[in-house]
Amino acid sequence: MMVGVAMGLKGATIRMPPAYFWAANAILGCLVAQSLSLSILSPLLQEWPLVLGILVATLAASGFSGWLLVKFSALPGTVESVKVV
Repeated sequence: MMVGVAMGLKGATIRMPPAYFWAANAILGCLVAQSLSLSILSPLLQEWPLVLGILVATLAASGFSGWLLVKFSALPGTVESVKVV
């Protein structure tokens, strides 16, 4: 992970064909689905309001932090990050 962060900061990029990206997502989805069992899902279904609340809170927090980043910082690739001298 540290090497990936360092390479990203140095400007390294990886171009992956879209078919490989979708295949990797499908494989990961199947692995996650295979790891779920009724013994894991039944407590979640019993406590569904709590699970739903945590899900909504997580989505709200990530949306709010994204909004803060857009509002108060110059992200790479945005118009504000390009300074014309």
